[in-house]
Amino acid sequence: MIMMKRAAKAIAGIIFLSLLLAVYTPIAMAGTDAQNYNELPVICIESENTDDLEDYEEAVISVENTSTIFRLDQEKIEWRARTGANMYAARSSYALRFPERVNLMGLGEAKKWMLKTAAADDSIVRDKLMCDLAGRIGLRFPLDSMFIELYINDNYQGIYLLSEIPELNKERVDINPAREEFLLKYIQDTEDSNDPVVETPQFGYQFALESVDYLPADQEEWLIDFFDQAEKALQSGDENIISNYYDVDSLTSACCLDILSRSNAFQQGSTRFVIVREKLYAGPAWDFTLSCGNKCYLSEAAFLTDEPLITQIEGWDRSRAWYSELIKLEWFKIATAEKYVEIQPYIESLYTNHETAVNEIERLLSAMPEAVSSHCQLTGIGNERQVSADSGLKDWLENRNKWVLSQMENGLFFEYPSDGSF
Repeated sequence: MIMMKRAAKAIAGIIFLSLLLAVYTPIAMAGTDAQNYNELPVICIESENTDDLEDYEEAVISVENTSTIFRLDQEKIEWRARTGANMYAARSSYALRFPERVNLMGLGEAKKWMLKTAAADDSIVRDKLMCDLAGRIGLRFPLDSMFIELYINDNYQGIYLLSEIPELNKERVDINPAREEFLLKYIQDTEDSNDPVVETPQFGYQFALESVDYLPADQEEWLIDFFDQAEKALQSGDENIISNYYDVDSLTSACCLDILSRSNAFQQGSTRFVIVREKLYAGPAWDFTLSCGNKCYLSEAAFLTDEPLITQIEGWDRSRAWYSELIKLEWFKIATAEKYVEIQPYIESLYTNHETAVNEIERLLSAMPEAVSSHCQLTGIGNERQVSADSGLKDWLENRNKWVLSQMENGLFFEYPSDGSF
């Protein structure tokens, strides 16, 4: 199913590029004396309310600077600001909700979309870089995204990441709750979710059932029973028994992603699992702005500092949910270490040039130099600081990867300090 989805999207991408080359013409920027747009597609939102967006408000959206087939003109939507750590950024992230399913920029048809701000990341590319990596190394239902430039009421907002969101949808997470298939979001407080919440019997983990408005009693009973059996299997420590309930391949991939990125959001509000055919899988991956050395912004003041603080290259982060139990098992540690070695070509390609290709960070940025320049001018970070952030991200990833590999060589893979620090 995943391969079919990727193949379909690859074909759609080829068609999109062909159409783009055939019919693309730059469009004059609103309110800028007929100056042309930069090289990225442009999303324009018009709304009477731009300050108080805690709840959905009415707006209209246009998509420009792209091929005719993907242009939108004054379509009605609802939008709101995204909450969480990024709410302190100078430019918010935004959730978009269309009245009908729409195919934005060839990313598939859906009603709900996310515009993720790059205001919390001077390198601009962290989130997309790691979400793309997740799809390459085996997490289920990878989410597609692309960079755009955003205008709100004719005011330029800089580069944003237009992204699919984790939800039940044939184009996204293609599962069916009627067949006891569910998308689970790990939460630490039931007040953090408007979706039905189920607590696991053995470990007491709480999961919101995303895209499910109502959970019938028989399905809740099935879920509780499934969690009970799965967690008892986990308590046994036996690889064969555990593998009946947990997909080890996707779970080790998720651990590798967390080990490399040290994501602040991992195993909190951005960690998800799917139940498919009575087995738990890791994925889809979501939200890596605060990762790979980027500071965790816990207050508005942190966003106002001139120099962002960098998370340490060395160290292991505490696991939560089922990962905290799995990583105690020696065979799972070994499987994770083997997976980490297996995906080294993908990891090294993030920051290392090869004979036939530049590294992924440069590849992403080289496709939008004019937009990056405009974004840097708007945000005040300047091109020099952005280039420094780009270089810093590559250095952080390379040094983090070397440290993890050195720990493995010395038999210290995922060993916590005796004093409990991490």
